[in-house]
Amino acid sequence: MRCADLRLLITICLYWGVCTSAYSAEASLNPGPVDFAVNKLKKAEVSEGFILQLQQLHIPEDRDRIIELNVLGGLATADYSGHYSKRALKRCADFIKKYRKDLKKAEKTFGISKEVIAALLWVETKHGKITGRYNVANVFFSLLQADHPEVIKSSLVAGAAKFPGRGEEYRQKIIERSLTKANWAKNELLSLDVVFRGKPGRLMMLSGSHSGAFGIPQFIPSSYVQWARTPSKTRKPDLFKINDVIQSVAFYLKANGWIHGDEAAQRTALFHYNRAQGYVDVILKIAAALQSQGKAGKSR
Repeated sequence: MRCADLRLLITICLYWGVCTSAYSAEASLNPGPVDFAVNKLKKAEVSEGFILQLQQLHIPEDRDRIIELNVLGGLATADYSGHYSKRALKRCADFIKKYRKDLKKAEKTFGISKEVIAALLWVETKHGKITGRYNVANVFFSLLQADHPEVIKSSLVAGAAKFPGRGEEYRQKIIERSLTKANWAKNELLSLDVVFRGKPGRLMMLSGSHSGAFGIPQFIPSSYVQWARTPSKTRKPDLFKINDVIQSVAFYLKANGWIHGDEAAQRTALFHYNRAQGYVDVILKIAAALQSQGKAGKSR
């Protein structure tokens, strides 16, 4: 065995935890990635019924692609500049006009401008036109397998191909991200169980992004549990209903530090929504252009 391969094996063991009692049973049984994920859910005391649903919804042939998008995708800086255009400003202005009542209510209650909400929803899903095609339960169950040694090895191979000449540089980052994403997926599955408990049909039909975000505002399950809101007192929030969406986004930003007139606080709140500086920049750029257009229209 080459020294580099030996170092890799030792690193995987240390990160995966096969050297600790937490995973000794799995290590001795040498479970495959799916059984490995199931064992983790059982240890978290997830119900057998929910685990069975996840197994039924799992699409094994999609797993490697989902893991690649989430683990390797974070190693490159995303470019959000394409979201800004004359078309974007026109669509956002139309959105504000169409949902002015709901937007004004959110602005009054939470202090979030209608332009920012319109811009954020444009960047996220083009106001609901592109909400994702991946089954959300399958995304997180796939990511739960990301820190299995076989899967980590596959991610390292994919990383070497995706970033030629930088495989050694990214090796540690890939292993760390595999662990982080797997742990994150477990927590999101626990939230998903809370949201859709007793509703297997809805869980089966729930589609979203490759990161497991769903609905018009692209909330992940834990965000839904914490910050989704509805004006109605008779039902749970529906992130495909625009009045719930506007309320939820406004509450999210306010709860995560948004302060009217404080750009630094606003940037912090938007960065919490999506941890990419380019994302924050383009939303504020669209919002500022919309506000300028609105002022120009009033002065005529």
